Amino acid sequence: MMEKTISARKLFTPNRLQSYRSALGFMIVDLLPLDKTRSRTTSGPEPNGHDDIASQTSYQRTLYAITGSYFERTEAIAMYRRIRNHRRTLKNKLRRDVGFAVAALDYLENIVSLTKDPVIFVDQQFLQSLVAKSSMDSMTKIYNHQTVIAILEKELALSSRQGKQLTLLMADLDDFKHVNDRHGHQHGDRVIETVGQVLRANLRSMDIAGRYGGEEFIVVLPDTSMDAAIEIADRIRMHIKQSFTDSTCTTMSIGLANFPSQATDTQALIKAADQALYLAKRSGKNKIVCYPSESDSRYF
Repeated sequence: MMEKTISARKLFTPNRLQSYRSALGFMIVDLLPLDKTRSRTTSGPEPNGHDDIASQTSYQRTLYAITGSYFERTEAIAMYRRIRNHRRTLKNKLRRDVGFAVAALDYLENIVSLTKDPVIFVDQQFLQSLVAKSSMDSMTKIYNHQTVIAILEKELALSSRQGKQLTLLMADLDDFKHVNDRHGHQHGDRVIETVGQVLRANLRSMDIAGRYGGEEFIVVLPDTSMDAAIEIADRIRMHIKQSFTDSTCTTMSIGLANFPSQATDTQALIKAADQALYLAKRSGKNKIVCYPSESDSRYF
């Protein structure tokens, strides 16, 4: 008889997740001999009427880890045998071994519907890697569009609360279409990769760089005045030019806008920096222009 005593949907601590992994480890091998009843380490059952963890069989612990429900010993052993048979059935149908954990989840969820609150096992390092990959641009190894805009919004809110400045840098590679047309898209990809390297190498630890789209980039400069941002932008611009001294001859134009003096929200700040970038392009490229006017630009 099964009794639901606790929701299995919990935030796993590393220790708890490791204990569940250990429990699963007992049941990976098909020919594993069934556990004998172990002697209790306490004088009696737990207050909730269930066995203490030391006296539970590996089958009981595994089924609890997957379903969040306690099984009596004999029922747990019988359930294990049914899952083992289901694993063999899946193997015959799919022509590959899905493993015990997958077979157990499939059997308990889809065959007998016991996992009302199923536990999903995810490796912590794998999850962190997955999150990182979903937030990064794979070519440049800097943040993708969605992530950098979300970070910008948070940094603007923080700057507003703390009464600090923030400067936004919008940058675009000059005549990048000609690079692709003249040298091919693979060469163009290498140029984009190099830009990512230059940005990562020439920004402070608190700065946030992202690929805005195509050959356009965005850099969030927290707690940074316009004068300080110009120095950072100039360093980036010069390193980009120095990085492409071959026939590529790639340069970068940059527009800057400051919070709160020139814009007070995300979209307005992006628009202001983009307008400054447009002026940099129109005035000859390979330049830095500060919003709101061409008179604030630096020419190189």
